[in-house]
Amino acid sequence: GDFHAITSANNLLAALIDNHIHQGNALNIDIDQISFRRCLDMNDRALRNIELQLDHHHRNTGFD
Repeated sequence: GDFHAITSANNLLAALIDNHIHQGNALNIDIDQISFRRCLDMNDRALRNIELQLDHHHRNTGFD
């Protein structure tokens, strides 16, 4: 119910931010200042820290 809706909305926003950066970053979002992470309603230590590569930019993220 509610947990699914919250995680879906949160992850949609995270995907929008990543896609915006991938498409050229017209808003000049500072990749090093992004603190918005994806969330998951389960505990999986392997997903806590993830390294992304968007074009030639590396960013560390993960799930909360």
